[in-house]
Amino acid sequence: MCTSYAPGNSNHGYCGQDSNGKTTASETCSECGKCADGPAELFPPATVDTVLEVMSEIERGDTGINKLAKTFNDEDGIAAVRQDCAELAPSRNPLATGVSKMAQDSGMTIEVGVTWDASVLLANHAVGYSFVYGEAGQYACARSKSYGIDLELLGFGEVDTITLSPFGFETVGNKFGSAPEVCLSFGWDIGVPYGIALELCFNGDDKFGGASVQSRETQEMLAKLAKEKFAEAGRRARRQAELDGDRTRRSSTRAMLEALREVGNILVPASIGIEYGVSAGLVDETSEAVTGGAAMLIPTVTGSLSGQELLYCEPAAECTEHPMMEGWGKNTICVNGVNCQYCEREASCPWWLAKIGCFCG
Repeated sequence: MCTSYAPGNSNHGYCGQDSNGKTTASETCSECGKCADGPAELFPPATVDTVLEVMSEIERGDTGINKLAKTFNDEDGIAAVRQDCAELAPSRNPLATGVSKMAQDSGMTIEVGVTWDASVLLANHAVGYSFVYGEAGQYACARSKSYGIDLELLGFGEVDTITLSPFGFETVGNKFGSAPEVCLSFGWDIGVPYGIALELCFNGDDKFGGASVQSRETQEMLAKLAKEKFAEAGRRARRQAELDGDRTRRSSTRAMLEALREVGNILVPASIGIEYGVSAGLVDETSEAVTGGAAMLIPTVTGSLSGQELLYCEPAAECTEHPMMEGWGKNTICVNGVNCQYCEREASCPWWLAKIGCFCG
């Protein structure tokens, strides 16, 4: 947060060191004393309108994400998934054309997708598929997965996701490794079975006050600041909805997005995003019943490490530096229903292996 870099404060000595992978604190925060025109707003006011417009586009038509996920999960092969991605490119898909234009107009990379997640005994696992639209007309399909910790004992969700990044298409994709992307998600259950979450994602090598974002202490510090902002946004959203005469989803969402934009400009994450859709959890439902709904105003926090590989990317010249998912080669052994979806082409499962053991095509 920029205020901590003011002279006399704890992080002032790290102005030239702390970085989000693109800019240092001294280049972003006027408190460092090196910005002639004050701090830059990575997420301008128009960001909120852009997200709401993308939400409207999604509501008006089928994005094709479910088709993409089905092809992958049905083990038709990575080559078949790439073909689906190509058919859903902006040049062939009116819905994609609209979102791609928004990305170019805003100068940001916009990612639209669906994520399926489950929580059991505080452990969370999520898998998602998405379309990525670059600020210069680039396009990609991606598959992501994450592992994290939340406060839910038993829960599940299927949510639409929208993510915006001001740092360009070149930052898309990352593999699990020494510095995976760190994401903090702040979720609300706003009435069974509907939920909404705001997300901040940081590059794995980001530092705050000289400490890595990979450290639990740094993540807890970031989560505390963001949670306070988002809790207040929840209260503002409820008050505004009462003034409007109805607790409408859109008025509440705008208030949440305004808070997300504000926090994004303070913490300078690699991307900000919103998730919304079917979401339910044992702890959430119990808390709401016990508190008479008051718990709905307090976001639950999920911290996770995530990786993302591209399934398809165009134009080719823009894709050489991105982590691409490579299908397994011909005759590679796989197990039907377990990992044959990673074959380059659909696997064959002979009877003499009980149709369980298979060979990639």
